[in-house]
Amino acid sequence: MKSLRSRLLASHVGLVAVILVAFSTALYLVVRWRLTAEIDGQLLGRLKYIESRVRLDDGDEVEFQFHADEYPEDLFWRVSMASGAVLGRSTAFPGFEPRLPPDSDPRSTAVWSTSSTDGEPLRLAMRTSPVGHRPQRFEVEWTEETREAVVEEKPAKPAAKEYDVTVAVARSLRPRDRALGSLVALLGVAVPVALLVSVVGSLRLVRRVLSPVAALASAAERIGPRRLGERVASRYPRDELGRLVDVINGMLDRIEEGFKRERRFTSDASHELRTPLTALRGEIEVALRRDRTREEYAAVLQGALEDVGRLERVVSGLLLLARSDAGRLETEVDEVAIGEVIRHALDPDGGQDGRVELVMPPGASEARVRGDRGLLETVIRNLLDNALHHGAPPIRVTARAESRRVSLAVSDSGTGFPPDALPRIFERFFRADPARSRKTGGTGLGLAIAHAIVDAHGGSIQAANLPTGGACITIELPRACEEDRTAEEGSEGRHPDARLAARSG
Repeated sequence: MKSLRSRLLASHVGLVAVILVAFSTALYLVVRWRLTAEIDGQLLGRLKYIESRVRLDDGDEVEFQFHADEYPEDLFWRVSMASGAVLGRSTAFPGFEPRLPPDSDPRSTAVWSTSSTDGEPLRLAMRTSPVGHRPQRFEVEWTEETREAVVEEKPAKPAAKEYDVTVAVARSLRPRDRALGSLVALLGVAVPVALLVSVVGSLRLVRRVLSPVAALASAAERIGPRRLGERVASRYPRDELGRLVDVINGMLDRIEEGFKRERRFTSDASHELRTPLTALRGEIEVALRRDRTREEYAAVLQGALEDVGRLERVVSGLLLLARSDAGRLETEVDEVAIGEVIRHALDPDGGQDGRVELVMPPGASEARVRGDRGLLETVIRNLLDNALHHGAPPIRVTARAESRRVSLAVSDSGTGFPPDALPRIFERFFRADPARSRKTGGTGLGLAIAHAIVDAHGGSIQAANLPTGGACITIELPRACEEDRTAEEGSEGRHPDARLAARSG
């Protein structure tokens, strides 16, 4: 495969060659047409002048008055009657007898190219015109009294006959052809020289244009998994290349951040899985060192069950996040009332000990959203668990309905999030207080799972600290409008929510 440099060079040189050939051809044709038109104009002028010298005399005979020295020596001219009688002709091109083309009108002027008997290229103009007028008469009378000559103008006598006279004039095309030959020779030298200059200029232009691209490729080749911190030097102006450098550096920033996030995620996941496994192994090993009572074995199994539950929660969370990343989060889309989702998410056994306060203005409870009821309840439970374990009562759940969106906020009255932790609240395995989270059994995945589920439903989730103290996490979800339900009923076989359908696979 040809390189980009050779393709650009070939394209540019080929385009210049086509332009030069087209320009040369057009120039040749225009000059040829212009020179021929100039010769035609001269021939028509001579033709008209010669016709004006053909008249009838008093005896109704055609006469042609001319002087041989008033016409150029290289001009061919001939005046002849319809009977073939020649009234006059030049000495140029002897033996040349012009004939009108067979399909031409003899009464109209015909101009065409031909050649003489000896092969001389000629431009010939020929026309047949009727002659039936006499020259005007003047009578002179001498008066003795005044001793003056009186000139009286008399009208011409009408002619009794009318004759057809054919006038032909021609000139050699040799001067035109020589001029065109000189032009062709000039173009034959100028076009290759211009093409050579174009090749040299194209080489320099292509080298100058592609050298930054080559340097950019070399710099990008040096960057690998172990050198993701390096960036392409932005020494180019703010043009297309400068924008390309910015795009590449931005892409490298995102890749580096993704690598860091994946490394951190892998490390945290390994740690979270290793901790309950280590505890489980230790409990089993201690239990097997000697025979124990039934109650002791039951206590060991109870602790092992708690560790297995912790492992199950971590694995389930990781599986949900992995499906979310792959765009295959399984959902059952339906229209659900936000109040019903909140009430199902609250602990029906009263596990919150009355520490949760529900604030729902009139009409907000019946506001409907489109989504998976179970996943939305998981979001609310995760937010409540986070507030109960890391905040302080009272815990307030507030729901509001707007024209197009439904918002839900979970706030507490604790100390809030550390300011430096706010940007990372929804990262996987992130803990503002790692020791306390592990003591309370947290996996560090609750808020990350909530973020993934809300994003799958086309909503948004934000965390902030309240001015009065405490933390607040707010969710906004698209509201299911009456128009959407009507469109859903009228569209058979279509998924109610394209975003969730794409993610559910």
